[in-house]
Amino acid sequence: MPKRPLAAAAAALALAASLAGCDKIQALLHPQPDPTAGGGALSAPEAKLQPFIRCVNRVDHSIARTVPVYRAFFRQVAADPGKDRYPAGFWQFRIEPYETDNGFSRDCIAGLRRAVAQSPADPVLDPLGADYASTLESLIPLMNEADRYYQQKDYRDDHLARGRALDARLSPLLDRLAADSRRMRQAIDAEQDGFATRRLAAIEKAHGRDFAWQQENVMLQSSRALRRIEAAAGAGRLDEATMVAAEAPLQQACDDARAYGDAHRDAKTRLGNEPMWFQLQPAVEAYLASVKRLRRDVAAGRRSAWQGDGDAVLASYNGLVDDYNLRAKFD
Repeated sequence: MPKRPLAAAAAALALAASLAGCDKIQALLHPQPDPTAGGGALSAPEAKLQPFIRCVNRVDHSIARTVPVYRAFFRQVAADPGKDRYPAGFWQFRIEPYETDNGFSRDCIAGLRRAVAQSPADPVLDPLGADYASTLESLIPLMNEADRYYQQKDYRDDHLARGRALDARLSPLLDRLAADSRRMRQAIDAEQDGFATRRLAAIEKAHGRDFAWQQENVMLQSSRALRRIEAAAGAGRLDEATMVAAEAPLQQACDDARAYGDAHRDAKTRLGNEPMWFQLQPAVEAYLASVKRLRRDVAAGRRSAWQGDGDAVLASYNGLVDDYNLRAKFD
């Protein structure tokens, strides 16, 4: 059965006031085709969602990672503009080193505008997509100018005069893009959860709880676990009870998929390949282990748990999503 990719989401998650502003970036899944539709077709709402997901995964994910590093570097330079500075991490607003003429960003803008014009109308995503596209379009020349300015270290010559003026124009647009991004990702996530729930029911009706059902259920429970954890962390209420409630359905889904795989070790796909679950399983196990580590540290009262373990949870979840999105194309 053809699969659809998953998407990436940025969220500022704080375990407590002391952790406020700790930004973490979550990857999202591309939805998969309706198993009851001929030829693995996407429904109209799912097809409309694809440009949003591609934009989030490729462009928004990159910008969301870059902005905190840029802002930290700007503060560092502003403290003593005449000195040479080396950022804590490499940064550039360009989406990829090999990108030319802001191709990825321009594709994102065009894709969002096409999606907004598509039926059915979406009262939440349509205005967000339109505003995100316009804001990103306004940012492109400013981000290009910032890349050139800091790469050439021109702040050493003008004592950051142009850099300050540039930041005064950049920052409001970056803040607006981030606000659109948060709401857009939340809307995508909610729609994906609905698609996945209906897809699971359709798969079970057509084929029972086969490999396709097991791996889709694992991905759904993985996403739900992360959303529950991030909501609690963002509200400053990440406690052991929340972690247990988030972990239990994920653990059950993993146990069920593992048991099904063990009982059908010799199964092959319609193309004669090993079922995707066996290739996905190591990434699933790594994600589950990271959730358990966070739960144990939260239970032990380690207030810094989200800073370290939270990074590991996000990284392992993103790795799982990337693995799924890559393999789903060939399953």
